[in-house]
Amino acid sequence: MDSFWRRAHAPTQIGADDERACAGKGERDERASQVSRVREADYRAENHLALQGGGSHGAFTWGVLDRLLEEENLTLDGITAASAGSINAVVLAHGLSVGGRPGAKQALPLFWRRLSALMASSIVQPSILDKIHGNFGLDYSPGYMLMNMLCQFLSPYQLNPFNLNPLKNLLEEIVDFRRIRQQTAVKLFLCATNIRTCKVEIFRGSELTADHVLASSCLPFLMHAVEIGGERYWDGGFIGNPALFPVIYECDARDIVLVHVTPTRRPGFPVTANSILSRMLEVSVSSSLMREMRAVAFVNQLIDQGRMIAAVSKSLSTKLKPKM
Repeated sequence: MDSFWRRAHAPTQIGADDERACAGKGERDERASQVSRVREADYRAENHLALQGGGSHGAFTWGVLDRLLEEENLTLDGITAASAGSINAVVLAHGLSVGGRPGAKQALPLFWRRLSALMASSIVQPSILDKIHGNFGLDYSPGYMLMNMLCQFLSPYQLNPFNLNPLKNLLEEIVDFRRIRQQTAVKLFLCATNIRTCKVEIFRGSELTADHVLASSCLPFLMHAVEIGGERYWDGGFIGNPALFPVIYECDARDIVLVHVTPTRRPGFPVTANSILSRMLEVSVSSSLMREMRAVAFVNQLIDQGRMIAAVSKSLSTKLKPKM
């Protein structure tokens, strides 16, 4: 986020240098006027959002989105998302289509508070030791330990044979998916993992239903795989958390604001079973994004060095478009 705002405000420093270089007052006034127009145009440039998954950490993304919605000069072109990020993306798009920024600021807390109320009746609750420890975890939760143990031996198809899913009911209650498919306020790209092919599947706004959101956020040990068009899908975070190429190839804005909720670095070393498993999952869901960002940085470096002109880079990027 800091680098994004530094880029947005970069013309301020350039403008000051240019003004000092002007000899006369008339030239300074004219130059200041030009710089002001450039600064405003740059500051109002469209941006993309990339929303990561992270389970209940998606509530953090809600807070970030709520703050960004207060920036009148920040406009959105496309949103690429996976897992919990996909949920935030469709709720945000729904709110924008219903009532603009105020509508989005109402829709996001409505969803997360309703989800919190649902989870309040679950057996997975922090114990007294968890609360004393103060890490907001479930390390000592009997309900969590029980569910974790059951998931090692029984699949969701055995534990939940009727495929009951309160999350789907909540999404259909809060989000008007017909309006989502028709809205043009922002382009949506939700990532899911095709179980059969191990490739990323991108669901676009014009086709979205609650099932597409569930496919993007399907945790294999907790939910039935979601079937769409004869294919079955798991959480998109496994193969793209989120995938960046949809907004690069199908949108016009030049900058991407990544809301990063999956830690790439952690202090210390995991030694307990839960911490090892948690860190393994974090490494797994971060790898695809890291590779894609490394590829983007490499192409940008070639362009900056003059080793790849714009026309050639566009042609090459098209030829090398990842078929994930």
